Parts: sequence; C-alpha cells; structure tokens
Amino acid sequence: MLEIGKVLRRHFGRKLSFPTRELPKFVAKASGPAMGLTRDFVERNVGWPLDFDNTRARAELGIDFRPADQTIVERYPQMIDDKMVRGNTARQIVRG
Repeated sequence: MLEIGKVLRRHFGRKLSFPTRELPKFVAKASGPAMGLTRDFVERNVGWPLDFDNTRARAELGIDFRPADQTIVERYPQMIDDKMVRGNTARQIVRG
C-alpha cells in the first residue's frame, strides 16, 4: 500500500490522503474489528511480504504486461466513480 501511495502522490500530488506510513500490526489487530476485519484475518494477512513474479506468464504465454504505475494511476479515477474512494476533492483533482 505504501508503494501505491507513492505512485498516486507523484501523479496526483499531496492534496489527497494517500498512505505514507505503515500501521503497526498490533494497532491493526486492535482496530480491525471496527473496520470489519477479524483479529484472525489481520494476523494471517497483515505484515507478511507480498511478492509477485510474472516471469512464467511472460515466457510461456508471451504476455506483455503494462507497467504497474500506469495501471495504478489509470485505475484511481475508476475507484472514485465506483465510490471506492470518497470525497469531492479527489474527484476535482483527478478530473482536473
């Protein structure tokens, strides 16, 4: 999430509240239920390294993927339209 926040800040500026710091796991476990997450879910899914490798898909299927930064920037306005992101400020900044 921090990397995604960096990409969005570079493109849309600092006026929007993109993540800048990592939440300690114990805080996520304590506040998770208020956000609809069980403590067990947080324990199993938060704080673990996330790594993707598309080498096999590129080699065997000949797929040429778009850069992640481009995908993130293009998806953000759709997230606003789908009401996954709230706020008129976000809409104004993205729509220009």
